[in-house]
Amino acid sequence: RYDDAATLFDEFRRKFGRSPFMEDAEGMYALCYYYMAPSPERDQSLTSQAIIAITEFISRYPESKNIDKFNDMLDDLTGRLMKKSYLNAYTYYKIGRYKSAIVAFKNAMKRHPDSPYAEEMMYYMTVSAYRLADNSVESKQVDRFLSMIDAYYSFIAEYPESKYMRELDNIAERSRD
Repeated sequence: RYDDAATLFDEFRRKFGRSPFMEDAEGMYALCYYYMAPSPERDQSLTSQAIIAITEFISRYPESKNIDKFNDMLDDLTGRLMKKSYLNAYTYYKIGRYKSAIVAFKNAMKRHPDSPYAEEMMYYMTVSAYRLADNSVESKQVDRFLSMIDAYYSFIAEYPESKYMRELDNIAERSRD
């Protein structure tokens, strides 16, 4: 019952601010939120709260014997947020909302530039740009194909040895035509 424990630890922190057990209480408070944080497929509100709690613990107790454990937890939670951003954008791609997918992938890249999903996000952004252009009315196709070509060149600049190069080369050629 981590939610009840977090509430009690928070109450302890507020009532007994000078307690010799404060470090333990704040560590346990952060741990409660860490254990309540859901998988990336679910709402990440608790993940954000866990990141705040762990970051506060790390800043208040940089000499703690558990600092490495808390840094690992922070990395894990950040990874969950990165995956959540990727999954949200990918959902737009899967349902054929290519304009929304492009915006969501760009936002995910801005929010998490060091994401392990960066190559896939740029790939899907490029493919989304192609499909958006291909399915557009004739008056908007030229601009959208040019945007796709820009996305393609950005991709090859970042990932020249990518496994997606052959497919992207083909759609870039079709876009030029």
